[in-house]
Amino acid sequence: YMGGAFMAKSLRPGGRPAAAAEEKKAEPSNTYVPPSMRGAGGVGGRSMPGRDDNAHTVRVTNLSEDITEQDLRDLFGAYGPLQKVFLAKDRTTRESKGFAFIGFYNKADAEVAIEKVSGFGYNHLILQVEWAKK
Repeated sequence: YMGGAFMAKSLRPGGRPAAAAEEKKAEPSNTYVPPSMRGAGGVGGRSMPGRDDNAHTVRVTNLSEDITEQDLRDLFGAYGPLQKVFLAKDRTTRESKGFAFIGFYNKADAEVAIEKVSGFGYNHLILQVEWAKK
């Protein structure tokens, strides 16, 4: 094999000894480096991609099985701009599991949504809205 890795032990093309060629280039080690330790000085990596701790997130429970993310966007979007909407769904039926998380950009908007939507009747059910636990 002439690719370099399986050459004769004594010399590589150009007359350089194999050991000298390997000393010059640093081979990456085969050890795992966690994302939090990669990059400049161990900075970087996130424990949960997609989760933004700056979001003001509320948890909505007692949702009907046929509710959609768009229904939630319409309902909660009236109180301020939404950062994210996550509706928990069953893997096989794709129906709602009865709860969702709504992320607001502004804390004041989230507070108003909690006050106004908690106890609100939607699809014949009374919604419960509270701050999400971090």
